[in-house]
Amino acid sequence: MVPTQSSSNIKNRRWSDLTFVEFEPIYPVIELNAKRHFNCANILAEAGEYQNGIAHLILGTEELIKAFGCLLNTKNFGIKNQPWFGKLFSSHKIRHDLIKDFFSIYLLFNFSSRKAKERSGFWAIIGNAVLNVGMATGNYLWWKKADDLKQRAFYVDYCDGIVDPADIKFADYERASTYVRVFEQDVTKLMREIESASPNKLKQLEKDLDLKKMGELRKRAYDLEKQLDEFNRVKNDSF
Repeated sequence: MVPTQSSSNIKNRRWSDLTFVEFEPIYPVIELNAKRHFNCANILAEAGEYQNGIAHLILGTEELIKAFGCLLNTKNFGIKNQPWFGKLFSSHKIRHDLIKDFFSIYLLFNFSSRKAKERSGFWAIIGNAVLNVGMATGNYLWWKKADDLKQRAFYVDYCDGIVDPADIKFADYERASTYVRVFEQDVTKLMREIESASPNKLKQLEKDLDLKKMGELRKRAYDLEKQLDEFNRVKNDSF
């Protein structure tokens, strides 16, 4: 009998082990799963289950950002070389941080619509404008709390009293839907643009995205957060 290698000694291939070609059949599956979550959110909200609707909105965004990352890999955009890439598929916090620090600001400028053709550099425009955009601030702060909101929607907790998911109302769902639908629509549009882009267009898109400068934008986002925290502290102390 030929000895077989123990399954415990076989290393399972993970996301970071995949080739660019291997990502091609994967990202549509993830995107479809994201859309199922969004559909579930609609059904649950129509049934008055706003807390579970919010949870599925957030789950849908988590899947969609995974799909977007996989699509970028099929085009060799260099995302696989980012230190946080592996955690994109295992960490809710990493996905929410990317939406909070990157997409929540990035999408406000409607990059995929190409309205700002005269810009000299995408990140330069974002970096100069982010501190002056009120909507970006609200979007940023909502995504900062998204994972906590998802947990609150799923589970009963106790903190100086019962924390009941049923306390989440229609207005909370409407607010969540506003932020999530912007993300869903613009990322989906951008994905279709990347899929159909010519080699020259892909080079331009890669240049505009410039993942190497993402850290600089995230620093801007964290600086914004500190300023907002300080503003709120001073405002509260004044009362």
